[in-house]
Amino acid sequence: MVMLLFLVFYRLGSALYWPLRLLITSGLVLGCAQLLVRAPLAEWKSWWGDLLLHPVSVLFLFTAVSLMVKEEFPFSHFHMYSDPDPMADYVYIRAGTDEASAEPLSVIHVCKITAAKVKKMYRSHAKKINRNVNALSAAEQEKAATEVLRYLVERAHQNAWQVDQVPLWWEFVYVRIVPVPGEGIREESRVFATWEGGPAS
Repeated sequence: MVMLLFLVFYRLGSALYWPLRLLITSGLVLGCAQLLVRAPLAEWKSWWGDLLLHPVSVLFLFTAVSLMVKEEFPFSHFHMYSDPDPMADYVYIRAGTDEASAEPLSVIHVCKITAAKVKKMYRSHAKKINRNVNALSAAEQEKAATEVLRYLVERAHQNAWQVDQVPLWWEFVYVRIVPVPGEGIREESRVFATWEGGPAS
């Protein structure tokens, strides 16, 4: 019966954070130990034995194991560290009065948005089109990037003291960092979308 309960709880907790599964497992193991040695302990009446099998002991056990394991693979819950992608990427915005004068734009000063959020916005729009962001076609990438540019242009006009301070030409640039054996890394950049003029009406 105890083993059946153990299997049921462990399977139900498979989708839970691993420390919680460890806590449930440790509690069941100590519970079984209490049942097996309850009679001998009752005769022995050892305070040390009671302390050893007390449920609070699970907390000390869990703390000790956590300090030893730390965030090392495969115990880390952060999948970005336990299973890194073979490549990395980032995005940035170029802007200017026209295409020829476009330069990297500090979106935090012009739009009051961090560069990291620009990438998150793009991925959010991209996932609405296709859950697999890496499988988007060029047209789908352009659609998602255009939505980001539309929002950035609106924010820039809202934050600008004067309209002529806002760039007229905007570019959404995607950069992929590819490892090259024997050479290091190589950056491959491509303009996903452009925007010209003011905010959309």
